[in-house]
Amino acid sequence: MQIRKQQRRYYFFYTWKILKIRYLYYSYQKSESIKIAKKLLIRRVILRNIQRHNAFARSRNF
Repeated sequence: MQIRKQQRRYYFFYTWKILKIRYLYYSYQKSESIKIAKKLLIRRVILRNIQRHNAFARSRNF
């Protein structure tokens, strides 16, 4: 009886560790992908602003 209880404890402890590691891994991947998406968005906004500035600078009516 005692051995089975210990085995259950170890099993639950082991599965909990695996789930925790998986959660940390996937949350890290998600945060990294969010960072990359933000960088791409910021780069796109900056390029758009530069293009607008160049267009206004080149126009003769402005």
